[in-house]
Amino acid sequence: MDSQTRILEILLRLQNGEQLTKNQLVTKYKINERTIQRDFSLLKYLINDQALLPAEISYDAKHYSYHMERGDSFDKKEVLIISKILLESRALNKAEMNALLDGLLKLLNADDAKAVKNIIGSEQLAYKGIINESERISKIWQLTEYIRQEKVIEISYKNHYSNKLTKFQIWPVALFFDNNYFYLVGYNNYRSTYNTLRIDYIIGIEETNEKKPNISYGQKYRDGDERNYRVDAFQGAIRHLTVEYSSQKDFILDRFPESRVLSEEGDKLVIDLVAQWSPGTQRWLLSQTDVLKIINPPSAIKWLTETLEKNLKKYK
Repeated sequence: MDSQTRILEILLRLQNGEQLTKNQLVTKYKINERTIQRDFSLLKYLINDQALLPAEISYDAKHYSYHMERGDSFDKKEVLIISKILLESRALNKAEMNALLDGLLKLLNADDAKAVKNIIGSEQLAYKGIINESERISKIWQLTEYIRQEKVIEISYKNHYSNKLTKFQIWPVALFFDNNYFYLVGYNNYRSTYNTLRIDYIIGIEETNEKKPNISYGQKYRDGDERNYRVDAFQGAIRHLTVEYSSQKDFILDRFPESRVLSEEGDKLVIDLVAQWSPGTQRWLLSQTDVLKIINPPSAIKWLTETLEKNLKKYK
């Protein structure tokens, strides 16, 4: 084997996360230790000094081995956290989830990948995605490209409630994830409003020759701001509610980040709760009735009391 081929092979093995000792390489390539040392010196010069790769070759004195530390990449702690979040989301089918986790583990060296794999192994084996097992990743990227290119598209859409095929012609503007599902937001030119569509219910996407709609500055969809006012995929008008809350402050303020504490006395808080008045917000308020009381406005108090009375009748 010539020296160029040998050096390339060593580089590929380092990139693959292997830890290589001089003795291993002397035995494999049947060359002396000084030649291997020159190989590593050349690789360190090209990678560490000339920055030909976003990585660095390091020597582990404890194990007498060389390994590659990747720059601008993830370490084992970050890969573990991301893997845990992905598994908890249940957002992808099993094949997509396994492929994504395997890709993350390949960013680590062999020992770190094995350590993370051991921690998440049981969860990965028992993983169950959402009921709809259609592929999401390629569809999300396709929609991302349409958003980037500002294309108007026609979507064929079928949800499991009506099982009826519906077609939408929309200008896609944003993608977001919420409670197990990915969603697409698009401007419907015929209705002059924004539609929110679950991506796993989209069964067909076609590009059209329509021009994007001319939307005023005030009508533009700002997904960053929207997420601060919304607790799930539903939309509604932004409202201020004054509430008394007697549980953990971070639980309500993390849920509604635009809200603020008006007063605090012991374990009782008075909060200006700012959120979109949507089915998701309403369900959250109903789930907190043991620790939350609406003080203002009267319309919200009326809604809450009527809803509680209506549900109470079911059990009488």
